[in-house]
Amino acid sequence: MRQRDAEVREHEAAHVSVGGAYVRGGVQYEYATGPDGRRYAVAGEVQIDTAPIEDDPAATIRKMQTVQAAALAPRDPSAQDLRVAAEAASKMQQAQAELARERMKEVAGDGGADASSVSRRASRTYALAGRHNAVPSESESYHLDLSA
Repeated sequence: MRQRDAEVREHEAAHVSVGGAYVRGGVQYEYATGPDGRRYAVAGEVQIDTAPIEDDPAATIRKMQTVQAAALAPRDPSAQDLRVAAEAASKMQQAQAELARERMKEVAGDGGADASSVSRRASRTYALAGRHNAVPSESESYHLDLSA
């Protein structure tokens, strides 16, 4: 039972250490009493905030990257951990699409080009850059030449 206790605590600690500010309420353990009369952790749970950040898709992307990393942090993620990671990936994709729409509106509004032609040129440029899964950091942004 000691080994299981150590595994459970290590597993939950990995979630907490990576989840940081998005962890809510700390670790909740389920205990069983061993033959020596001591209580051992046999299961655990960490609550993590998976809500998107309203009206800020870039911040949502960063948050979901952290949530996904926290869910997958243990050596042996559970089925629930994998579900949380998948949920974070889905929310990240939604935020990326929202961010792309916002940027296309900005570009279309600035240059007077119609959204369809801007979208085609942006897609080509994006594909050529080979950045299909890249997400800009706070200090990085994509600069696309849409004048072609």
